[in-house]
Amino acid sequence: VLEFLRTDPLSSLEIAVASGSPRFIEALARVQAPTLLLCGDCDRIMPLSAARAMAELLPNARLETLADCGHLPMIEQPETLHRLMRDFFDAAD
Repeated sequence: VLEFLRTDPLSSLEIAVASGSPRFIEALARVQAPTLLLCGDCDRIMPLSAARAMAELLPNARLETLADCGHLPMIEQPETLHRLMRDFFDAAD
């Protein structure tokens, strides 16, 4: 949490701007690896609608939604996060 709070505001802004870049959007379509997207249904930074849009652009994406969770599932719901990640990696074997 402390590292997150110390994030440089300019860097955060640059990341947000780059994520809307046409080059970024085009690059998503070229990702061939299975991709797990995790999104809290109460996330105000990466809303579920944005995660759904990204999942549609990724050819091999799986979107999992965490109920009653914001942007930091590793703090808010670590057990659920770990279970979803384990299930994803186990399915890849």
